[in-house]
Amino acid sequence: GFILLGTIFHIIKLPVHMADWLVPFKVVEPFYDVEDLDKQYSKVMGYNKVKLVYENQEGILTVWATSEIGWNKVSNWEEEVELLNGATGYYNETNLFQSISFRVEGVEYSIDYKGNEPIPKKDLIKIANSIVITKFA
Repeated sequence: GFILLGTIFHIIKLPVHMADWLVPFKVVEPFYDVEDLDKQYSKVMGYNKVKLVYENQEGILTVWATSEIGWNKVSNWEEEVELLNGATGYYNETNLFQSISFRVEGVEYSIDYKGNEPIPKKDLIKIANSIVITKFA
């Protein structure tokens, strides 16, 4: 029964606001102000991992949230960045893929962007800070 239920939730795309209904932690939606958003959904990737997906013609922003600390093992993070409220983020960029990873109150987030053109690093940090601010509110 649990395997079937897990498989169903892994396949089904849920509204973004339902992301934390099926995991044991609160998932904070980022502030992502994009015009012409084509798709926006969440997927439960396991008992303790979800992803939020925001797509338009320029690219895809994926926000991973998990209580499995250390799951995002990037061998050499390009840069350490300071986020709000004393949180530390780890930024990496390769070709047209950008990522920032950070922990806040027992949840690890990774925000990944892949598009036709990179977005400014400050915009990715702004998105990460929108999660940090909400978690500490």
